[in-house]
Amino acid sequence: MRFAVAHKVSTYLVVMFCYFALIGGGQLSPAISYGGTVAFLISWWWEAPRIKLERWGWVWTVLSIFVFAYCLLAAIVTLDFLYVGAEFLIWLTIVKAFNRRAARDWQQIYLLSFLMLVAGSVLNPALTYGLFFFGFVITITWALTLFHLRREMEDNLLVKHAADRASERVEVRRILDSRRIVGGRFFLGTGLLSFGVFVGAAVVFLALPRVGIGFFLTAHASNLAMLY
Repeated sequence: MRFAVAHKVSTYLVVMFCYFALIGGGQLSPAISYGGTVAFLISWWWEAPRIKLERWGWVWTVLSIFVFAYCLLAAIVTLDFLYVGAEFLIWLTIVKAFNRRAARDWQQIYLLSFLMLVAGSVLNPALTYGLFFFGFVITITWALTLFHLRREMEDNLLVKHAADRASERVEVRRILDSRRIVGGRFFLGTGLLSFGVFVGAAVVFLALPRVGIGFFLTAHASNLAMLY
């Protein structure tokens, strides 16, 4: 698999797991849930050089202003700030998916995905949230590792050394299209590592005793009683 495709696939998997963790509880309207899914899938093909993203910048800006105004008004009228905020978060993720240009855009996608995961912990009480969270743990490891490599490629000068001539610059695109950077071993190894970390964290969480806040309040009250 080409490096650029591997990074793109892992990133889209991260977003989809977070997105389904958000809408899996059925709290959001079907129009938002299904419409967001379709729009996000369409964004896969919306990228340079197939699409001149600069021409569409003003369109996304105007649409975002209208969506923000609508969400703000809806939140004030209905007082459902959490639900309206989740819907606006979906919109921001879709907009960013349609405007992928540089490393900072991918980084913002990861941030928006994590916010959807956090919102989903409140809006999705079903057991499916745990499955989506597990998928997020695996895929975010792939995505962040590949993102770090991609950012280094884009931010630093890539140099190709030849024996009989001076060094020359190598286009980043040629490296991104390489099939020799990542392979099945990378995904398997990092996936197993993430799984091990996830299981270890779960075991530690379940093994540690959990004390409610009532314990501290009771102990505090007992200390006061002894003083008097």
